[in-house]
Amino acid sequence: MTPLPPGFTAEAAAAGAPLDAEALERLRLLRNLLLAENEVQNLTTVTDPEAMATDHLLDSLALAGVAANLGLDLRQVVNCVDLGSGAGFPGIPLAVAFPRTRWVLVESEGGKVLWLERVVESLGLPAVQVFRGRGREVRHNRADLAESCALVTARAVGPLGKICREARGLLRPGGLLLCPKGPGLEDAERALGEREARKSHLVPAVEFPMAVPGRERVCVSYRRR
Repeated sequence: MTPLPPGFTAEAAAAGAPLDAEALERLRLLRNLLLAENEVQNLTTVTDPEAMATDHLLDSLALAGVAANLGLDLRQVVNCVDLGSGAGFPGIPLAVAFPRTRWVLVESEGGKVLWLERVVESLGLPAVQVFRGRGREVRHNRADLAESCALVTARAVGPLGKICREARGLLRPGGLLLCPKGPGLEDAERALGEREARKSHLVPAVEFPMAVPGRERVCVSYRRR
């Protein structure tokens, strides 16, 4: 099976996610399972193995550093939700790197839901669950998650205003909403996100650069009042 690129472990640690041997092996397996599944269904446009390790694995793990900068230690037992999880990013890599976290991966597309369920089982992640539905449906169907989440993530699932609305009701007081974005983030989207954040009892955005080698990435963060 294809190994992860040289230096991956050091880059993950620099991003805020030190990895032990078991976590590193699980991430290697995740990347290789994704390479194989992508031949069956289009989970990602990134098909090069090394690029996949950077664009998906390291990009996900970099959120741990952002969370730490905002005072959230993912080494503790906390509830987390990944909205629009898709192929499982960032939720699965963060669950692998920080096994005490409890994750719910939210996805509405049937094929992706089946993939998520298979990969969670293959990786042996008992603290990770998959919810089939849209982000706005979670709090109405999972009472245990209402205002109980320390972290909600949303990667490439829509504009910031929509994400703020979907995270409403999930975050506990002081909880974080982290939204990785690329260089194309426009001021108009920022402004709409801040306006919706205020309606959703979130403190408007703080942006952090993400430690992803060779990529221009920023994380837009909000905190529940």
